Amino acid sequence: MFRLSPIKGALFVLATLTASCVWPSEKNGASTSAVRIVTLSPTLTEIVYALGDTVVGRDLLSSMPKEALAAPSVGYMRALSDEGILSLKPTLVLATSEAGPAAVLEKVAAKTKLILTPEALDVDSAVKTIEMVAAALNKSEKGNQIIANLRTKCDSAAKIVEGLKVRPRVLYLNSRGDAASLYAHGKATTADFYITGAGGQNVVDFAKIKPFSEEALINADPDILLFDQDTFERLGGLEGLAASALFSKLKAVKEKRVVVAPTAHFFGVGPYAGELLLNFQKAFYP
Repeated sequence: MFRLSPIKGALFVLATLTASCVWPSEKNGASTSAVRIVTLSPTLTEIVYALGDTVVGRDLLSSMPKEALAAPSVGYMRALSDEGILSLKPTLVLATSEAGPAAVLEKVAAKTKLILTPEALDVDSAVKTIEMVAAALNKSEKGNQIIANLRTKCDSAAKIVEGLKVRPRVLYLNSRGDAASLYAHGKATTADFYITGAGGQNVVDFAKIKPFSEEALINADPDILLFDQDTFERLGGLEGLAASALFSKLKAVKEKRVVVAPTAHFFGVGPYAGELLLNFQKAFYP
């Protein structure tokens, strides 16, 4: 299960699994197959480990489970190099439709097996992705077990949401290496899946990801601010937000209604999304 821990006064949705829900590689040791896998998405990395395998290479943002960090990074998923990927001698490369450049993936596909999965932004696309990876690793039975658990937990979260009368207004902000440049995530994003699935109301009504101005932030004035851990740290944590001329004006900062989750979870709906949804609910409705 996931648990909530205090982080500089905010609520941190931390992906720490119990023994009964541990990534198989942590419990069983090395990979059970001889396939040399490179993953180009944090979600795909989580799926591989959930199935009991390991990777020989990963994209820059794949940080979960922690064992994946032992594998070398091949760079940011949208700015890849075929030399970096192929130097690891993979027999299987897993990527989402978001990976690129396309020319790099074409070169990789010419040298080794490449599987492109859909962008997992909801339960159905997450299920499809898990099915594809499980089939590629000859672990469809294990994949079905993961899918059943995912659906059960997401259904539990949905039932809780049905009974809610008041939903907090939530804003997810992300900075791309620069605290001064903020982006809000609207509909058809992983953040929106977690916000709405946990019983919140996304304060932005546009689709995908767009820059968010200071004026827009002040006007939005959300009940809850949601950050990935990297952005939260770039902004100086809760102390930095409270000291900011901009963020200190917001109700969420004044009331310390700030929720933080590992950055990797905002790049797709993964095998543990159900647990994460239930714990976002605990953070939204303490």
